[in-house]
Amino acid sequence: MLNVSTTSTNREQLEQLCNATIDNTQDFTDSVYISIEQREKVLQYHQKLQEQLTEMMTSISEVCSLTV
Repeated sequence: MLNVSTTSTNREQLEQLCNATIDNTQDFTDSVYISIEQREKVLQYHQKLQEQLTEMMTSISEVCSLTV
C-alpha cells in the first residue's frame, strides 16, 4: 500500500502516487523475466502517464484560478 501524507494537496498526492507507481514498475521491470522490449514499452506508458498527469493538473489549476 502506498502512503500519502494527509497534509499534502491533491496535486501532491497524485504526483506522489504516480512517482511511486513508476518506481515500483521500474523495480519490477528490472527482472530477468521481462524482455527489454516489454520493459521499454512499460516505461513509455509511464512516461506518457506522467505527461498526461502534468497536463491534467495544469488544466485543473487554471480552471480553479478562474473561479476565484
